[in-house]
Amino acid sequence: MKSDERKPLLSEQKNLNKHVVVCENDEPKNEDIQTHTSEGCSAWLVVAASFLCICVLDGTMYSFGCFLDPLMAEMKQSRGTISIAGSLQVALSAFVAPLAAWLVDKKGSRPVCLAGAVTATFGLLLASFASNLVGIFGGLSLLTGIGFGLMYIPAVVAVAENFTTRRSLAVGLSL
Repeated sequence: MKSDERKPLLSEQKNLNKHVVVCENDEPKNEDIQTHTSEGCSAWLVVAASFLCICVLDGTMYSFGCFLDPLMAEMKQSRGTISIAGSLQVALSAFVAPLAAWLVDKKGSRPVCLAGAVTATFGLLLASFASNLVGIFGGLSLLTGIGFGLMYIPAVVAVAENFTTRRSLAVGLSL
């Protein structure tokens, strides 16, 4: 594959038909003709699911400041120490994104997003029962951050795979 060509999306691969066109000089040449995909109810349900997924993970990551004072009182730690947990969560989510993209390319968006949801769930459960900083860092920062990183990329890719003509609208609505 040349560097300026892109790999077709799954939805494009399913709807890519090879046709032989006969030119005026009777030399056959292959031409790719893409048929219009149905962007029906199931595709818009993917947009809604992606929107909810991104709302939950962004809402959890970026509302950490609301939990600072209760965590500082419970753990008897400084604001800076507790803030590291929220910062590491966002950082791990960003650092996991290239791995998530590679996994989506190999396995598809659904299993990667599901693995991220399970990982984030265990992280949040661990953090909710934590009584020390190790539990907060292990659950909230490490597991939840990795889980959210594995959820974000597949949520966007799943929308892009289901649309061709209204892709920008669908991705924009999901974000």
